Amino acid sequence: LQRLQLLAMLASYIDEEHDLAKLHEMESDISRLALQLPERRDDIADLWAQLAGAYSTLNVLSDSLRLANKAMATAAGRPSVGVYRAWLVISIAYMHQGKIAEAIDALRAAQKVSVALHMPDDALLLTSFGVLYIYAG
Repeated sequence: LQRLQLLAMLASYIDEEHDLAKLHEMESDISRLALQLPERRDDIADLWAQLAGAYSTLNVLSDSLRLANKAMATAAGRPSVGVYRAWLVISIAYMHQGKIAEAIDALRAAQKVSVALHMPDDALLLTSFGVLYIYAG
């Protein structure tokens, strides 16, 4: 029960954190939880994707991409919210790097996951397509 509570706490704090040292601590916490809660693979993948987004917010794109890919590896090819978020984070990182074709591919992958999960249209996904359209000129 305590591990599940920690999982929930981490999920609620990640998006609010803007301190790199604390994000690195959270990365260690998630690694430990992943070992202790292998049956919660989708939740762990979502935490990795959230943490990737936090790094993206701080413009630490290498860590952002690394953890987004870790989220997808954790989900082991199954569609999940974590994989969806990971693709969005990857698209943002590629946009920042001026890799427009890769950003488009990542957004398309996010859209495929959202369809597979029967998610309603997501404002972030639609906004990301719009921003990419403007950014690409």
